[in-house]
Amino acid sequence: GYTGSLRTAHLADSFRLRAEIHGGDIPNQHLAMAIPNTTYYESLVTSLPVVREAGIGADGMLLAPTGPGAALPFGLDYPDALAGYAADV
Repeated sequence: GYTGSLRTAHLADSFRLRAEIHGGDIPNQHLAMAIPNTTYYESLVTSLPVVREAGIGADGMLLAPTGPGAALPFGLDYPDALAGYAADV
């Protein structure tokens, strides 16, 4: 979760180490942008041909999410009760 990840990042920072984020989707993107001691975001390759993960620009840079909060992952079919919380990209 966020709390454990932030604690790990702060501990690494106290030893002047980096804390790199692995994984995909909005929560990990938010985390990568919230900690100062990360230098890259590892976007996972899950298909062939390679499909760029949502939120990664054509230049390979991570784009800051524009929606509020850590939304549900985009591109999934959610039940009507959750559809309003999923990001539209």
